[in-house]
Amino acid sequence: MLYRIIGSRANALLADNPVEFVRSYASLLPASPDQIGSEPFDPEWYMRLYPDVEAAVAKGKYSSAYEHFTTTGFFAGRLGAPMPVDEYWYREAYPDVDRAVSQGGIDSAASHFRIWGFFEGRAASALHQVDEAWYKATYPSVVWEIEFGYFSKAQDHYNRRGFALGYWASRQSVGKTEDEPTVPKLPAPALVESSATEDYAPGAIRIKIGTNGNLGNKIFQYMYCRSLQDILPGSELGGYNLPEFDLVSGEFELGGRVLTIRDGNRHSMASIAYQLKQGIYDALLFDGYVQRLEYYPNRDVFAAFFRSNISVDRARLGPGNVTINVRGQEVLRATHPNYNPVPVSFFEHVAITTKLDPVIVGQLGDDAYSEEIRRRFSGCIFIPSRSPIEDFEIVRQSTNIALSVSTFSWTAAWLSNTAQTIHLPVSGFLHPHQAPDVDLLPTRDGRYRFYQFPIFRWQATKEQLDALISKEQNFRQITPAAARALIR
Repeated sequence: MLYRIIGSRANALLADNPVEFVRSYASLLPASPDQIGSEPFDPEWYMRLYPDVEAAVAKGKYSSAYEHFTTTGFFAGRLGAPMPVDEYWYREAYPDVDRAVSQGGIDSAASHFRIWGFFEGRAASALHQVDEAWYKATYPSVVWEIEFGYFSKAQDHYNRRGFALGYWASRQSVGKTEDEPTVPKLPAPALVESSATEDYAPGAIRIKIGTNGNLGNKIFQYMYCRSLQDILPGSELGGYNLPEFDLVSGEFELGGRVLTIRDGNRHSMASIAYQLKQGIYDALLFDGYVQRLEYYPNRDVFAAFFRSNISVDRARLGPGNVTINVRGQEVLRATHPNYNPVPVSFFEHVAITTKLDPVIVGQLGDDAYSEEIRRRFSGCIFIPSRSPIEDFEIVRQSTNIALSVSTFSWTAAWLSNTAQTIHLPVSGFLHPHQAPDVDLLPTRDGRYRFYQFPIFRWQATKEQLDALISKEQNFRQITPAAARALIR
């Protein structure tokens, strides 16, 4: 596999001769999609691991999962298929799988690994069996990634990220490669024309943020690209448009060969930085979502990026109050199956159990959901919505917060320097089993309280709308450890 060949050779070069590593590494990567045609590719598995791809194909942005992989996914550090499985070793290492195959519950160890084992953090073979202590010592960043709950263990890290980055699983595996996998190969696509021009003179690496998404999404994009700048010294960032925080770049053009990243949440920062450092691409147009905490390890640093001049009356947002951020309007219209309104019973539960005075802020309209909130919280403080940034700062400057299923609501609370308690509904895209490529559960942040909801796709049916205003409680509070166990 190109991944493994690139990774193994790069690691060897880096260890033996850093100068030669810098000089030679670029030649090891494919220059165009036709060279990726030899990569094993499993479209069903690929879309299961990266749900954003299925959505992008459905919207017509890509003709197939394969087109996404060969034009975007490979260069963003995504795997086209799980690593090859040693059938005999796997069955011997995992007796439950051996029983299932023997009894006809599944046809092979390879099938088990593709469907379940990869996602459960199992090793595919002895070559890919991680030596926990050696792996953590060799790749120190893995320790904190596990500590912060991004991966359950070293094997999980290797399966999901390390293998694609060319990491070795153990000292014994260094320098070894597996036999060619049996995953079917697809014909190579036609060559894609480069955007580079013959007279282009490369200069500083340029990173441009696209126009995808609302305020919450734009905050994620800005944080991600600022982090990318940290590992690309001298690079220039533009395209951002966040006037709410006095962050406006103005005109910003890209030249040369441009790497374009669209949609999705899993985008390898190391892989993108490598492509740009080595001159494989001259610039980056970034339009992904990147809603994963692994990219934002230091909240205090990111909070300092977003300063507004909006002043709010904090007397109503103190320790005796809980700010309830309501998201209705376009969410009620089912703009996305993973963006659902939060049942009124959740907000009511938080207010009753905390014994705090509710302060309602956000999107209230002329609909049954809004009317039920007004009825149940009659006599409480309602702050009319005047602008997105004012709502954002009210939430951000509150002491206690109950969130909606919204990137707007999530970023306002997470960036807060005043919040002491944040009540987070594990629902919709915030539920790792519903949106496995998203990870926005800060399970190591002592401010958070987690409430697990069942998985469902929001379609704004009459039954779903009725459930929003029902008094029935279809959620339960869970511990941070239980929330962490949900993360895939």
